[in-house]
Amino acid sequence: MEHRPEPKWLEFKFNQPYAKGLQRLREDVLGKTDFDPATLWQWGTMQAMALIGILKDCEAQFGAAGQALVHQALQRTGHDIGKQILAGATWPEGLTEAEFCSFYATVINRIAYASLEAPKIDSADQVSFDILWCPHQDHYQAFDCRVQR
Repeated sequence: MEHRPEPKWLEFKFNQPYAKGLQRLREDVLGKTDFDPATLWQWGTMQAMALIGILKDCEAQFGAAGQALVHQALQRTGHDIGKQILAGATWPEGLTEAEFCSFYATVINRIAYASLEAPKIDSADQVSFDILWCPHQDHYQAFDCRVQR
């Protein structure tokens, strides 16, 4: 995963979500076949576009209740990924709340969302980031990012 300039970043240890499948991909597929990893982007975009379609159809047919239904499903998935990332994770002694929030957001942005980001720790009680590239930005409308965010 990309480097961050803060020294404590190197000691911020987290888990990869869906680790079993990721390990198999790395060990059995990428190194031993002619599989083009760019097809994972295409597959992921297809999944994301299907989910956006489901959300829009639920909103159109069921209104706020349909939107809430999809939101609850997305929330369960996000909670599951967050739990996988933090289960047994360690971080350096003295890590501030701002550093933790910024580092955790980097993990979510770069792994769960597969997005390139420019993270910043603005102050002791404020962090921010700019998404430099989202894998779906050429196919989503800006409002559709609500699915992952």
